[in-house]
Amino acid sequence: MRNTYIVLIVTTLGFLLFLLGDYLAWFGTSKITVLDYVQVNFKMVDEETGAPLMHAHVRCFQKENRNACSEVNNGIAGMLSLKIPIHKIITHSHIFKQGEELVDTEDPMLHIMFIHSDYASPVESIMTKDLPSLEGKQLTITMPKRMGLASPEPDESRE
Repeated sequence: MRNTYIVLIVTTLGFLLFLLGDYLAWFGTSKITVLDYVQVNFKMVDEETGAPLMHAHVRCFQKENRNACSEVNNGIAGMLSLKIPIHKIITHSHIFKQGEELVDTEDPMLHIMFIHSDYASPVESIMTKDLPSLEGKQLTITMPKRMGLASPEPDESRE
């Protein structure tokens, strides 16, 4: 009976020592590159009234990459969601994830053009290293009216 307890205690301590060693990366680490996606939400509003805009689209581009994101249907009116691909290097031991870092792209800036038929197309630029911090957040974009589409004012000289 006593030998059973000793074997059980030694086995438990050995397992706990292995977990501690793996957590502290005593047995080494390995790195893998994975493709991940960041989803960022944009609410586009009219510059004058602040009303949300429907039927807007985006175009994302970087140097040597003319299609750097894709639109995602989120089912919320006036909200546009983008799925932006990023590459990460994940460092892990046998059991635990030790860290992750974003792979630098050739162009560190992601340019996003917001497109609507009645509005000018503003371009916002975001540093690619800041994309993970924007995951799931809602950013508001004010859309100025396109030149020549302002509401016509009545001509008082004709009356």
